[in-house]
Amino acid sequence: MSYATMPYSEEIDSSKFSQEKENPAMGSKMDGGYVVTRPRHTRRPRRTFSAGFTDMRADKQPVFDAFFDSTHGGAVIFLFIHPVTGEQIPVRFTTDTTLPWTYTGMGKTALWNVTFKLQEA
Repeated sequence: MSYATMPYSEEIDSSKFSQEKENPAMGSKMDGGYVVTRPRHTRRPRRTFSAGFTDMRADKQPVFDAFFDSTHGGAVIFLFIHPVTGEQIPVRFTTDTTLPWTYTGMGKTALWNVTFKLQEA
């Protein structure tokens, strides 16, 4: 199966990029102070990425907005190019992701900032 690639992956602002790994363990406290744990599932832990763009040109903003719409805000898997490793990772927008576009332009220069979250599929 082939997936679309997120546009402008190479322009992600490094100051807005971070990643975390989920903890698949579940635990229950028992009498006597013990904790019983087990894995929630057997798949490897998924990564979640926080990312964003700073000073995105006005002609690129509608393209990225249309891409978000085409993925139905997290229902469709797409490829994300990891900005550090170059790895192509199948991801989707997290279900709590909105695109909070902030206008930062001045005069005739229209620029936008935005942040979003992606979760490994």
